[in-house]
Amino acid sequence: TPTGPCLVEVGSRCHGGEGTWQQIANAAVGYNQITATIDAYLEEGKFMALPDAPTSLRMAGREAFVVARESGVVRATPGFDEIRGMRSYLSEEIMVQPNSFISKTVDCFTRPAAFQLLNADEDVVVRDYERIRELEKSGMWDFSVICPTKPETGAVVVVDPFSSGAQLAARVVKLGYKLIMLFSETDSPVAALVQSGTDLKGETVQHDDRNPDERASFDQTAAKLKALGYPILAILPGAETGVLLADKLADKFSTRTNPLYLSTARRNKYVMGETIRKAGVRAVKQKIASTWEEASAFLKGWNPDPFKVIVKPNQSAGSDDVFLCGSLEEVKRGFDKINGAINGLGVVNEGVLLQEFLEGKEYVVDSVSRDGRHKVTAVWEYDKRSVNGQFNVYFGMKLLAVDTDAVRGMVDYQRRVLDAVGIVNGPAHAEVMMTPTGPC
Repeated sequence: TPTGPCLVEVGSRCHGGEGTWQQIANAAVGYNQITATIDAYLEEGKFMALPDAPTSLRMAGREAFVVARESGVVRATPGFDEIRGMRSYLSEEIMVQPNSFISKTVDCFTRPAAFQLLNADEDVVVRDYERIRELEKSGMWDFSVICPTKPETGAVVVVDPFSSGAQLAARVVKLGYKLIMLFSETDSPVAALVQSGTDLKGETVQHDDRNPDERASFDQTAAKLKALGYPILAILPGAETGVLLADKLADKFSTRTNPLYLSTARRNKYVMGETIRKAGVRAVKQKIASTWEEASAFLKGWNPDPFKVIVKPNQSAGSDDVFLCGSLEEVKRGFDKINGAINGLGVVNEGVLLQEFLEGKEYVVDSVSRDGRHKVTAVWEYDKRSVNGQFNVYFGMKLLAVDTDAVRGMVDYQRRVLDAVGIVNGPAHAEVMMTPTGPC
């Protein structure tokens, strides 16, 4: 204190802390309290040879008690790996394991780890010690969920578990999590797209897409999810139809998600193209037209030569009503067929998307992202052929390795697209044309 020392308490036992400080003391002083205690009882000569107090240190040493600033389930501890690479790292005592729950540190019993630091240079030890303090604020933990108390088995919400989304949902069940299947549309036309034998056992929630008050409908769905009582670990779109609702709910529940302001760019083909163009990424020439007059004026101003124009719905999938038109008259027929019709995903086509025809091969780049780190999982080459009056019928696809300049170029292009449309978390399925001048 300002007026001198004053006792807090004294225990008639050795320093605790699991004894992790021993190695520091041995290296810096040459002995430690535990060995000295045994000597005091059993080895009088050794005890009497010890100095009354260490007046100098051979090495600089510190013990860093890791302080957790959040409570939650720890998926991984990336900060530990950085600490192990520090110049002063000596040893460690770890009390947390992957997939275990940790509480905010408030005492010695809620301490998740301790690292022992030792180096001949005091400055090295100080820098490493302060870096550990920085990691505690950001970089020490990878939480699967942040929550104040140890959760029950968490739940994963899959919005529209159709097509490969059904396999996504089945994987959730297999890993032992609770599955919540949320249906974004009543009587969805793609609900039957589930592989036979897929095991989907879980809770079911129906979103009221027919309520004209979209805000009220969304709030009702969020309330239904909360009422189930499970900690929600993730909210994922299972199919194209679930993207927008999944984005909004993930934002609402503060699970890992993508920026909401770019949500439309991840679903609306026209907005998608214009968004990547604005970001400096190559995009197809295009126009969304709600009237034939708009479409005709665009084509006359463009005057493609040769005349090859793609006409398709703005928000569908699976090559639904995609036409390659060789004349203005063919564009008009495609426009009239698409505009105002209900597409393969059950969405009314509000306008028609007109795009330039890209010469070249079509590929797929599949990826998964986490916090902006993109991992490509596969590259496929489509086998599309002209048959039965349709220019782009799927015959199959071939898996490729990322081992050529062309494929590497597509992967790089895909990563720039992901950044542009804000896919920082979750899967992405990109169809890319490799033209004579590069990917688009």
